[in-house]
Amino acid sequence: RNNYFLEATEKKEIVFSDISFQISSPKLSFFVFLPVLSREEPCVVVLRVSADYLLDFLKETTKLYPDFLFLVTNSQNKIVFSSFAHFLGATLPLEDSKEGLINFSLLEKTFKGHSEKLELMGDTKLIVAQSDFSFFEPYFEIRRQQFFYLGVILFFCLLFSFFFSFYFAQPLEKIMSTLDAVLEGKLEERIKIKRKDELGTLANKLNQLFQTLKESYLKLEEEKKIGEMKERKFRQEITLLKEVFNKELEEKTKELQNKLKELQESREAILNILEDVEEEKKKAETERDKTLNLIRNMTDGILLFDNAGRLSLINPQAETFFKIKGEEAVGKSISELASLADFKPVFDLVGNEIKKIFREEVQIKEGMVLEITTVPIAKENEKLGTLLIAHDVSREKMVERIKTEFVSVAAHQLRTPLSAIKWTLKMFLDGDLGKITPEQAEFLKKAYQSNERMINLINDLLNVTRIEEGRYLYSLTPVQLEDVCLSVFSLFEEEIKRKGLKFSFQKPKTPLPEVRADKEKIKLVIQNLVENAVKYTLPGKKIVVKLGLKSGEVLFSIKDEGIGIPKDQQERIFTKFFRGANALKMETDGTGLGLFISKNIIEAHGGKIWFKSEENKGSTFYFTLPVL
Repeated sequence: RNNYFLEATEKKEIVFSDISFQISSPKLSFFVFLPVLSREEPCVVVLRVSADYLLDFLKETTKLYPDFLFLVTNSQNKIVFSSFAHFLGATLPLEDSKEGLINFSLLEKTFKGHSEKLELMGDTKLIVAQSDFSFFEPYFEIRRQQFFYLGVILFFCLLFSFFFSFYFAQPLEKIMSTLDAVLEGKLEERIKIKRKDELGTLANKLNQLFQTLKESYLKLEEEKKIGEMKERKFRQEITLLKEVFNKELEEKTKELQNKLKELQESREAILNILEDVEEEKKKAETERDKTLNLIRNMTDGILLFDNAGRLSLINPQAETFFKIKGEEAVGKSISELASLADFKPVFDLVGNEIKKIFREEVQIKEGMVLEITTVPIAKENEKLGTLLIAHDVSREKMVERIKTEFVSVAAHQLRTPLSAIKWTLKMFLDGDLGKITPEQAEFLKKAYQSNERMINLINDLLNVTRIEEGRYLYSLTPVQLEDVCLSVFSLFEEEIKRKGLKFSFQKPKTPLPEVRADKEKIKLVIQNLVENAVKYTLPGKKIVVKLGLKSGEVLFSIKDEGIGIPKDQQERIFTKFFRGANALKMETDGTGLGLFISKNIIEAHGGKIWFKSEENKGSTFYFTLPVL
């Protein structure tokens, strides 16, 4: 705070500052201000001088004169050094009075005896005073108490160490020595401590452990002896087994030698079999080549699909039918082949996946009709593939069409003269053309009946032609089937009586619902079925007609005790012009068209017709019609 610069210039002499701590340095130092007198303008040279040498000197002096107090103060009466703090063990120099630093104002009250003040430099002073030890008495008392407590603590530590040695160390030493003895194999050793504290419990537990260990050891020794006995016995058994094994080995060796001999013979036999297999393989390959050549040269088209539905084989005839190149078609699915114009009708017929056997005709293009037959190939309920056979029936269809046209034309041409003959014969029989003798009437009657059969045949032929050409028209009206049956039965009353047949008609008590049908055509169906039953049933046998209701349909059935239908011919019963071999032997009248026409009529009405028959026992025919 003093203006040392101004003082140095005014006095024109060297000025010393107080000794103090500087902000820029933590060390004790003072400054020397030297005025320069040779310059016109006042100028001062400032030197900073460390005061460490002074502090070192005072520290050493304090050690030599412990009864004296040395203080260094500055101009603000702040203590920068105190031997008292050093004496009390504080760090020097002390800066903060809160840490035990003695203020300068307490010096006169505290210290007695000799006291001097020496100016060191500037306002810095050194105070030397002989201390009054009564001032330090509180501090000495604290030190004495500290030494006392320290002595007490040392005493108790010694006492505790003695107690620990007696109470813990000796028992632990016994425990350790006993453990060492047990580890050396002296399992009978025990810890001899009779106390009820934790060490006593530990000793008891260890003694129990030693006892258990001893028992286990004795048990192991016993087991060892037993094991040695078992080992001896085992060795004896091994020796015995070895002898038995050697004997068995000799027998097995002989047996194996015999087996080897048999195997050698079997090997030779297998080689012979392999040669046979090779020959069979060659034969199979030859047969396969023959089959492939046969397939290639067949007039029918062959397409083989694998179980994934992809084409795996196609013959040249199929390539011609469908205009397919085999190398391009193989590997494609049936749906992919549908993109070909000539194969599209086949795909529309069989669908995306062939699952069943069927045979249908399909027109590929104008003038070409193919009969498509599909046959699933399976082995042990596992589908392997599907065979599709395409047979060209174009020529047969053309011949059939020509035949149908011929029959139609011929029937129409015959119908007019036959009608004229019918009415002429009718006039003769009725006497319109004059009186005839009974003998003449008999001949004319036979001629009339023959003419009627011809007219019926012509009508059947015309009906077949219309059915095949799709011109067989139906006039559907509500029909009570019971009334139709009664009207048909009346036509056969005389024939039934003549043959002595037992005819019965069974119907429900309540009237059946009406069906929507063409009355005349349904009448024709019932007439054909009743006519066949009457014609092929032997005299004195039964015919039973039933009407009923089943699953929303009217069910008609007629059962006879006639000649029946041979089993091998039953599948052809609804085809055109078919008559069973046993029926031909009876030399009865018939065209073989009645059942064909009946089947088409019933199916056109949405119904179903079928039969059950056994040769020489009779037949039962059924048909159903949906109710209104």
